Amino acid sequence: VMWLGHAGVMLRLGGVVAVVDPVFGERASPLPGLGPRRLVPLPFDAESLPPFDLLLLTHDHYDHLELPSFRALARRPGVACLLPLRVAALRGIACAHTEALGWGESRSLGGLTATFLPARHESGRGLFDHRVTLWGAWALEGGGRRVYLAGDSAHGPHFAEAGARHGPFDLAIMGVGGFLPRRTNHHHHASPEEVIEGFRALRARRLMLVHWGTYPMGAEDTGAAPAATLAAARAAGVEGAVIVPRIGETIPL
Repeated sequence: VMWLGHAGVMLRLGGVVAVVDPVFGERASPLPGLGPRRLVPLPFDAESLPPFDLLLLTHDHYDHLELPSFRALARRPGVACLLPLRVAALRGIACAHTEALGWGESRSLGGLTATFLPARHESGRGLFDHRVTLWGAWALEGGGRRVYLAGDSAHGPHFAEAGARHGPFDLAIMGVGGFLPRRTNHHHHASPEEVIEGFRALRARRLMLVHWGTYPMGAEDTGAAPAATLAAARAAGVEGAVIVPRIGETIPL
């Protein structure tokens, strides 16, 4: 699995190469020149992304769905898209093969099976489309490996449910940025301590931290989320399971 920055990853599982939540824009915003600005350079641009088979999306917020790049990737010959319900139609996304999934639904492509699962978050890109499209997490299985992609999510019983029904996982990829202030963000993003609780509930062997250091998120200092999560992992006795990747770095499954 390669971290593309923010929540984006590219992974090979069961002989299938999947790209999840790719965002290549200068800003995670609908308005040019406004909104969270990229803090680090891209490992490569969307046009230079190596060949892949499958596009996955967790939800349609601007820091997970950058439409120009996503549409360009979707137009590549032979690419399949698995998207949350109503995203493709509402956002104008078309792949060679496109399917909309609800929570609990699965699809297989070659040697990979993808199951869309609940998350405690929301969707929307404007004033009048709040929760019009679905949001969630992905459980992927192929080649004897299982990977959980949390997307954005607050803490909740869905982690234990995913672990019981689809785990144990070889790797959980979970977001750690944007957790402060807790008064407003506890409904949408897990705190570092909750990320570790969720990781353990998933029955995962390793934890890869994303959703930090690419765009400014929340009120915490940039880069504070991984350190706080490592401290929580140390207190829980699982520090050795935590991976803090570099953008563009490949982690073997």
